[in-house]
Amino acid sequence: MKNPTTLIRRTIYLSVFFKFLFSLSTATAQITERLSLNLYAHNLDGTTSLNDGTVTDYHNFYSNFVDMWDALKVPQIAESVSFSRSDTAIAIERRKIIPTIDTSYIRFSNAQQKNYKFEIIAANLNHPGLTGVLQDAFTHFYTPLNLNGTTVVEFAVTTSPASAAANRFQIVFITSSPLPVDFTNASAIRNNNGIAINWSTANEINLQQFDVERSENGRDFAVMQQVAPLQNNRGNAQYSIQDTKAVTGMNFYRVRAISIGGRIQYSPILKVAAANGTANQITVYPNPVRNNNLSLQFVNMPKGVYNLQLTNGAGMVMQTGQLNHNGANAGQTINLNKAFVSGYYHLQILLPNGEKQVQTVLVAQ
Repeated sequence: MKNPTTLIRRTIYLSVFFKFLFSLSTATAQITERLSLNLYAHNLDGTTSLNDGTVTDYHNFYSNFVDMWDALKVPQIAESVSFSRSDTAIAIERRKIIPTIDTSYIRFSNAQQKNYKFEIIAANLNHPGLTGVLQDAFTHFYTPLNLNGTTVVEFAVTTSPASAAANRFQIVFITSSPLPVDFTNASAIRNNNGIAINWSTANEINLQQFDVERSENGRDFAVMQQVAPLQNNRGNAQYSIQDTKAVTGMNFYRVRAISIGGRIQYSPILKVAAANGTANQITVYPNPVRNNNLSLQFVNMPKGVYNLQLTNGAGMVMQTGQLNHNGANAGQTINLNKAFVSGYYHLQILLPNGEKQVQTVLVAQ
């Protein structure tokens, strides 16, 4: 007869094991969030073939470490794609539900010199505020993803070794929170009493105050005046203050919005020429550009529509836009898209009279 203690232990172990299996089957049955990645190749005969695929299932039952619930990728000779964690290639990945920030690293192996496409299929990943982009380290393109649908991304492997890098692609998820205010316009104009600083806002919410800051060199700013918000209920407002102590040389201004929770947001930097300066110009300031906000300062420029085009060093058009300038000395901001990474770009400005200006812009992340 077996020892009663041994039988009791075995019973406990079996009970725990079956409970564990039940929990696993329950979690698997409840998986509703999934990211699938399929790799297609464009063949020389004009056909398209499905070469490989990989998938990630999300459930808080799983961990973000490589463990027994992940199916490892079997090495193969042909092109293959997998998700990668801790330098481990995974064919079927299981991990926790996406938090506020997450990255899925893609491993693309045995690439050939040809055209490919990714088919990225997301199911129920459209959490409130969550966005996802496919980042291409070779082209520096960022492709926004449909987080509850399909996104197709075409790409090519060329003679450049970087285009065939195994770690060329990754998917980045980030959750954004709403900003306390939108700056819709800002200007600083010299007059007989000094310099008037004007700004307009939309969607003011949970604001504590505005700080109007001044600088003589465009780098070191100090608070000149505090202004209370006028519409703190998602309303729109216009503000104007007078700087009676402006220096006769160059002056720079910016408006800082501070939310009740301590979040800080800045208007474009406004550049005012010296009192005796009358040159007509459009300047990018500050340069380098940070936080993907490109600010333009118009000084004595004619009223009209200005067309903008930004290209990278290879001449590829990254973004276009149009600004309606009212003729005053004013600052306007362009929000750069997510395709911009650190580096030099060319800004072409087409003036209302047909003239062109080209400036070099440095984007710093």
